[in-house]
Amino acid sequence: MAKLWINKSSKQKAETPKGVISPPVSYETLIEAYYGNPYHASCIDVKASNVIGNGFKDRAIADILSKMSLGDSIFSLLEKTVRDLLIFGNAFWETPKDEVYQIPAWTMYRTEKGWEQRVGKDKEIYDPEEVWHFRRDSMLSSFYGTPDYLSILPSLDLMRTITSYNSNFFENNAIPDFAIVVEGGTLSPQAESSIQRFMRSKFRGTENAHKTLYLPVPEGVKVRFEKLQAESMKDMQFLELRKACIGEIISCHGVPPRLMGIMVPGELGGGGETSGERDIFFQTRIKPLQNSFCGQLDAFFLARLGRTTDIELESFDYSENTGDLVLKALKGN
Repeated sequence: MAKLWINKSSKQKAETPKGVISPPVSYETLIEAYYGNPYHASCIDVKASNVIGNGFKDRAIADILSKMSLGDSIFSLLEKTVRDLLIFGNAFWETPKDEVYQIPAWTMYRTEKGWEQRVGKDKEIYDPEEVWHFRRDSMLSSFYGTPDYLSILPSLDLMRTITSYNSNFFENNAIPDFAIVVEGGTLSPQAESSIQRFMRSKFRGTENAHKTLYLPVPEGVKVRFEKLQAESMKDMQFLELRKACIGEIISCHGVPPRLMGIMVPGELGGGGETSGERDIFFQTRIKPLQNSFCGQLDAFFLARLGRTTDIELESFDYSENTGDLVLKALKGN
């Protein structure tokens, strides 16, 4: 961790790391959240691209980092760093003399001596001075930052559960749970075996849709397949739950739905966004992220390069016409 922000005259107590400290929310959980929900991932990507904007306003800053970033272009370095910062609340640079290399955030763990990178079974130990740690503010850890979307993790889990349920529903031929009712006698072992074989091999999957089960039964015996659930009501509940989850995700991130291609009349992003709403998105979401990130870049330049800077990122033009162009670009038009 950077030491320059610690005031030596402060009486505040600081935690001392003991052993290997895990992040307050596992990296695996945050990675699954990103790749498991298109709305969440899209919000992260939109915010990351808007934070970076058109790059540094000061060309000299861009030139310095371009020369130091030997593993990536300057925009690739910024993109990886900001995306890690938004997904994990942490981002890391390896900082040999006059060089910078981005370290994937999900590989880094705090230890008593500094940082430990884990890649499979391999480990690499870094002293604090060998790593620059960007972080979001956190009340859960003194050593890690946390992303600002933790409150919607339950909604992401719920949407994953709904999707999994519907996937299994259609995998099982889109027929709900039911009971096989036998009236007026009992089925022979051969008939029971036929039903079991049919359910296992001829019932599941779309390729088996509309297949017929021939079931010979004794005279006077009736077999009835009875549904146990009112599926239409459940589908309506799932649809409403899904809409509520999407609303929570977008609200938490503060991204105008139109920038994500959501254009349903009367619903989220029904075409009513204006340049004013995009300006609110910039002022309340993007600008604070830029200020925080650039402030930590200023600290990096002072601590590692001995330069006093006031770094700023050049934002996109949020006028109506430019907003439409950005929207078309996001849609691939």
